[in-house]
Amino acid sequence: MRSLIHTCLFVLLLGSSMQVIASRGHIEIESFMVSALGDNQYSIDAQISFKLSEKQQQALLHGVKLNTNIDIALGQHRSWWWNSLKLISRIRYQLSYHALSKHYILKHLDTDTHKSFSSLPAALKQMGKVTDYALPVLSDDIKDGKHYLYMAAKIDAESRSLPIKIQSYIINSKYYSESTGVIWALP
Repeated sequence: MRSLIHTCLFVLLLGSSMQVIASRGHIEIESFMVSALGDNQYSIDAQISFKLSEKQQQALLHGVKLNTNIDIALGQHRSWWWNSLKLISRIRYQLSYHALSKHYILKHLDTDTHKSFSSLPAALKQMGKVTDYALPVLSDDIKDGKHYLYMAAKIDAESRSLPIKIQSYIINSKYYSESTGVIWALP
């Protein structure tokens, strides 16, 4: 009888945690590879899976733009203190929906280019594709074996009214999703 109760509680907790994930959206860095371009310069290839929450999808369809940041940082392992992270590059996108043409517009904010997609999954797949992205030249002190690259992605609504903004500080916003970061050793 006890094991049945424990099993039921486990299933209930698992189900409720899965609902929280589905309601908040989900971002996962599926693959990440670093290649050396030259002396202290690297390029990145990555595939990031974006799954929007129901609230994010509804906001998008009602004219709210979603901003995405893919952050790449240089980290340093420290033995006596917390590891350090220094942002070295950020890839920025803005996703919007054009109701008249029924297309999703993906704007690359760094290059001011945009692409149009007839489906949301196609736009999200393109947004998550990082190919041959060259990082800036790094300093010579990265060759000490303690440095690494760190990547994380987040998506949030562009403009929010004051009550939602206050709500996002008090409890987790329904329009915000963030990935777990990925660490990769420098080659």
